[in-house]
Amino acid sequence: MSEKRHFSGEQKTLILREYWKEKQSISKIAERYKVSPQLIYKWEKQLFEIAPEILSSKAGRPKDLTNQQKKIDDLSSQVQKKDAIIAHLVNDNLTLKKNLGEI
Repeated sequence: MSEKRHFSGEQKTLILREYWKEKQSISKIAERYKVSPQLIYKWEKQLFEIAPEILSSKAGRPKDLTNQQKKIDDLSSQVQKKDAIIAHLVNDNLTLKKNLGEI
């Protein structure tokens, strides 16, 4: 039974670049890299499906990454606010204990 090979994004890009820029035929490229031509066409289709999103977003980043970064920033801000509140409550608690002579 044949084992499935996995190609990284870089490898797929290299193969597609060779197909487009060097005008190599799909059959020659498929033979060289030992993949089926249909797989190369599938990678090409996947790339063109996400290309509009990549090309239309800021600095070439997909919108999902931009949204994720915004969420990360919002959550970081919330954590900082909660840390400040906790620090204030701990300080108040220590002050009360000192006033009651527990410390």
